[in-house]
Amino acid sequence: MAGKSLLPATLLASVAQQLAEASGAVRLENLPGGAVGLLLAALHHAAKRPVVVIARDDRSLAEIATAARLCGGKTLPLLSIPAWDCL
Repeated sequence: MAGKSLLPATLLASVAQQLAEASGAVRLENLPGGAVGLLLAALHHAAKRPVVVIARDDRSLAEIATAARLCGGKTLPLLSIPAWDCL
């Protein structure tokens, strides 16, 4: 399976577009590892509004931010707020 994507780019773009067009909040839970970063990058390109992700802890936040930067490149704006600054 080397060289083949498990999630075709067209499917990811379609999901991101549907999420971007949703009104109100959209809640996604229990996504596997790098899927969050990949989805954030796709949402950034599809959405015309900010996307907020709440991680369960600092380690998860670091993993999500790393994956998002890898998938979204330098154009993906990220603001990470440590747990002690959260509500």
